[in-house]
Formats: sequence, C-alpha cells, structure tokens
Amino acid sequence: MIEVGAQQLSNAFLRSHDLISECYRLFGKQPVSLGEPIETDMVNGIEHQSEDNPSSRQFWRSLGFTYAALEFDGHRDSTPLDLNRDSVPRRMRAAFDLVVNTGTTEHVANQANAFKVMHDLCKPGGIMYHILPAGGMMTHGLITYTPKFFWHLSRENDYQIVWLKFVSHHPINPVPQNIRDSNIQFSGIDLIPADHIVPDFMVIAAIRKPDDSPFVTPLDVPPEVMPKKKPKSRSLKQMVAAVIRSA
Repeated sequence: MIEVGAQQLSNAFLRSHDLISECYRLFGKQPVSLGEPIETDMVNGIEHQSEDNPSSRQFWRSLGFTYAALEFDGHRDSTPLDLNRDSVPRRMRAAFDLVVNTGTTEHVANQANAFKVMHDLCKPGGIMYHILPAGGMMTHGLITYTPKFFWHLSRENDYQIVWLKFVSHHPINPVPQNIRDSNIQFSGIDLIPADHIVPDFMVIAAIRKPDDSPFVTPLDVPPEVMPKKKPKSRSLKQMVAAVIRSA
C-alpha cells in the first residue's frame, strides 16, 4: 500500500481501542502498541494534532502491508513527489493494491495531476481510498469536494464505487474570524451574521480501478458531450502476444 502524504495516527484513532482491536481481528493479526494520544488544543472545533503523533507506518505494517508514502519534500522517509506537477516514477506505476489519501489532496491546487498520480500508482483491480473535506472547514486546505466530483471521476474512468458517503464528523462551528477579517479588509464590510455557524462535512470513498486505461480528468458536462477517451495504447509485449494469438 502507499499513502499520498506520510500520515500520522490521530488522537481520535488512538482512542478507538475497540475498532482497532476489531481491525486486527479481521486481518488475523495480533494487536501491537501504536502509541498514546498527545493532548493539544482545539482549532475551530477540531482537535489540533501534535507533530509528535506516531506515524501510520507501524499500523499498516502490523496489518501485513508493505508500506510506502509520497511527500512533497520526502520527509518521514517518503518518496519526494510534488502532486501539482510531478509524474509517478516508472518503478512505482501500477505497483500498489491500496492507495490511501486521508487528508492530502485538499492542499493541492492541481487536482487533475493529484488524482492522475493516484490512478497511476494503483494496480488494475486495486482500491483508492479517500477521506477528504466536503464542506465547511473554511480555512482548511485549498479545496473541498462535492458528491459530483466523485460521481464524475468514477464515470470518466470506469471506476467501481465500492463505498461512498458524506458525513458530518465534527461539531458545527462559527465562521472563522480570519474570514470575517478578510471580508472587512477586501470589501469594507462583514456580511456574515455574527451568530452564523457552518457544519463541517467529510467524504469517505473507496474506488476500484478496473484496468490499465490512462487517467481521464473529469469535466462537469453531460456524458454525451464529454471528450472521447483516447484509445488505450499497448506495450510491445501486448502487441506480440496479440500477434501470437491470431497466428
């Protein structure tokens, strides 16, 4: 498996002892010590995570996975890759059964390249798993996601949606003060009522890649006017095999 963004284990995860035990049971593995929650503070109703929280590497390896990770600067012993512009190294293409994106791509402006990277990392038949902001969280990241994004992403790439849900995990929060300050600074007035609150939503999606077709960037148009997909190119090995079959 590979994580897009070398993740840490959150306090909420580390407190979920029953769920962690059930996870090990399902994988037929003995539970291991993953560390303890590190109490910090709350930011806009969300618990702030310490830089010292344990890496998720140990968790994935303890379940039996071979673990890898991507990061823009290669920290936490990861492969350096800029999701805005870089391509997947040849040695990593179609190499992973599970690609995990739990809070990374919302920080990337170039969504087309970020999702192409995940597509190219994933084996045919493999799963891409996402947990991402889908509403509220007005000062978190650059992007929030809509249901339509995942519907069209799956439509254009013939992905099988294994699991897709939109949920509210966090308390309803007031509009952040820096949003109000921005209104006043750049428009001269704060048009948001003082008692206005915004719910935070998350999308959780598990999507299966069916084959080795090239990635298609979704476009918000009806399917009948969507640009036609390019024919799938075949490798020399595939062409030789086809000639042998037809002989």
